[in-house]
Amino acid sequence: MRSRLQARPAFASDAGRRSGLRARVASAVVAVPLLFAAAWFGFPWLSIAVALAAFLGALELNSILKVSNVRAWLYGTGWTIGMVALAHFDRKHALPVITAAVVFALIWQTAVPAKRRSPTEWLIMLGAPLYLGWLLAHFIYLRDLDHGREWVIFALFTTFACDTSAYGVGRAAGRHRMAPTLSPSKTWEGAAGGVAGAVLVALVMGWAFDLPISQAHVALMGLLVGVFAQLGDLAESALKRSGQVKDAGTLIPGHGGVLDRLDSLVFAVVVVYYYLDWMLT
Repeated sequence: MRSRLQARPAFASDAGRRSGLRARVASAVVAVPLLFAAAWFGFPWLSIAVALAAFLGALELNSILKVSNVRAWLYGTGWTIGMVALAHFDRKHALPVITAAVVFALIWQTAVPAKRRSPTEWLIMLGAPLYLGWLLAHFIYLRDLDHGREWVIFALFTTFACDTSAYGVGRAAGRHRMAPTLSPSKTWEGAAGGVAGAVLVALVMGWAFDLPISQAHVALMGLLVGVFAQLGDLAESALKRSGQVKDAGTLIPGHGGVLDRLDSLVFAVVVVYYYLDWMLT
């Protein structure tokens, strides 16, 4: 009797995993061509995709942190879209605008009565614009570089390769947990697989796109994406743990919320952009 009772959860778990995998694949079949098209055609489609992703991610972040103050919610969400719009201007204008966002958020807090003042509201007023708006805006900066179309696709697909490889290797061979308090399912074996997948896809794309840097630099960029994409995933896991939620949302079947898909990309695109900025200037 005991063995039968123990077998049922395992069977249900396997069925749930298969169902989750099918949902992940179906979501990818829809999302990947749309992202590819946005990267390929550039403005305005890439800008719309980035702004929409940042907006939806900000909504989910508000929900995770349980922000109830409507004015703080509007401020944070509005600045998030503003940071994306800022990417269409010269980069030298970014620092004054970011400074203004920080200063106004602090001034806002001084005007709020002490009994209603909340560190969480201040966090959302700055966290969403900087974490989602500013970091995701680097896709637009990246697209404006020489070979920008190829570099955006490179950033997207090396990150996807990292996520997919980490998931597959972790499921198949994961034994040693990497961060059990933040993300119990992540293992060191999966992390190594994610880095390897990112490097392999980076090299393939460097050759296929004939990117204007050596394959050694392409491999190093793939390595950095593999590391920082997973750090971005862990950072978002820390936010979810603070809000005591498993997924940021339910919008994307098999993946959770938009924020669950952006977590790797927000760090990866920054690494790719600034590596190229250093290499090409």
